[in-house]
Amino acid sequence: MDTSKALNDPLSEQELYELEAFLISERTGNAMSLDALDGFFTALVIGPTTVMPGEWLPCVLGTGEDKSSPAFSSAEEFQRIMLLLVRYMNSLAVIFRNDPDSFMPIFDLSSYESKDEEEWAVSTWAKAFMYGMELCYDDWEPIFGLEDEDGGEGEESALSLGPIFLLAGHEEDSRELKVSERKILREMVAESVSDIYRFWLPYRGVAPEKPSSKKGKIISIGRNDPCPCGSGKKYKNCCGT
Repeated sequence: MDTSKALNDPLSEQELYELEAFLISERTGNAMSLDALDGFFTALVIGPTTVMPGEWLPCVLGTGEDKSSPAFSSAEEFQRIMLLLVRYMNSLAVIFRNDPDSFMPIFDLSSYESKDEEEWAVSTWAKAFMYGMELCYDDWEPIFGLEDEDGGEGEESALSLGPIFLLAGHEEDSRELKVSERKILREMVAESVSDIYRFWLPYRGVAPEKPSSKKGKIISIGRNDPCPCGSGKKYKNCCGT
């Protein structure tokens, strides 16, 4: 068997259930949920810095800051869970490498028992994405346009973070979003993530892609459009800042 290929294989439905069962078990009370894991790994995969397992594993398992470590039943179980986590992360990387526009967050691929559970999953994904950014925050600074006073590519890419920040409840001074507004923002997440991925390609030493002939399949908000939070301000001067 080609080991490198096996490490890039996406998890089967049964393997996803296996990983989720471990993460939500009583032994791992501080571990991420599967929704959080998807958001967290997405940020790490598309970002400017390669983050090693020794850095992200404590975050996934919730073992930082003196939190109790999960009780693995054996060395074999630890190796199995690590294999599933690495494959999950690598399979996301393969999606972006092969076709960034095909990416879909896990909440768009899952079914939920209630609307509240679904909204929780979306918020959890967004918060975990931000957590992934914070893990190497200094490296993410260029995307906020801190080095681009003329409002060029940096500003445009910073706007791509807006939907994720809003869904995570990052903008503390904005009012609570309406259901219709959250729906619009949720539909923007996949495209926003693809845009962020493309912003970081030069930083990773990867040649920019050729312009895609695909038409956008989801709603997009321009930086001069009204902000979806309802403030009446332009998006770039409100939640897109």
